[in-house]
Amino acid sequence: MHMGFNAALSMFEVHLPYDDIHVNSFKVLDKWIHFIGNENLEYDSTITYASREKNEFVSYLLVGDKIKGFVVYGFKNLQVYLKESLKMNMVPTLKHLINNKNVTHLQIVQEVMKKTDMIECYRHKAISECSRINTYNYEQEDQKITHDIMKRSLTAYNAYKDHLDKVHKKDLKDKEEKMKLEIENEKQRQIELDIQMKLNKDLNRERDLSKH
Repeated sequence: MHMGFNAALSMFEVHLPYDDIHVNSFKVLDKWIHFIGNENLEYDSTITYASREKNEFVSYLLVGDKIKGFVVYGFKNLQVYLKESLKMNMVPTLKHLINNKNVTHLQIVQEVMKKTDMIECYRHKAISECSRINTYNYEQEDQKITHDIMKRSLTAYNAYKDHLDKVHKKDLKDKEEKMKLEIENEKQRQIELDIQMKLNKDLNRERDLSKH
């Protein structure tokens, strides 16, 4: 509705700023491709300027005989000027585009530059917002990493403690087994010693009897 209202006013040469313009971007190979226009734009046809030598193109998205959006690839910052031309209803006519499609984008830049006093710059707000978002993301990521490190450290500590407990229990068990074995051996030596003493005693008694 807002777009239709502004389009109708532009027919009477009344130019009002139009702010509902989106710029969606993604990278193709080493360059960016930008869509400029209404988020749900349904266009009828396109007219494209392309340069194979410079590896760049501009597609003008048409609804009827009106330019309502752009697709830009290979240009540096051109999307900024095209967006402003849509906001200020400064796009050329279809007839002008057909006759000058190779230079229309340059002409749009020139026209927008003449109206730079009407363009609000939100760069500082964007930088501040991005900085805040990046800081928040960093803090969240830092907390996540710290929590993960603490969790891993606690798991490692518990595993090490369990290992020490097992080693300690094994050592205690080995010591108990060794002590039991020593006690058994001592008992066995004592029995053998008693038997030997008894045999010696009997042997001495027999000797004494044989003398008499």
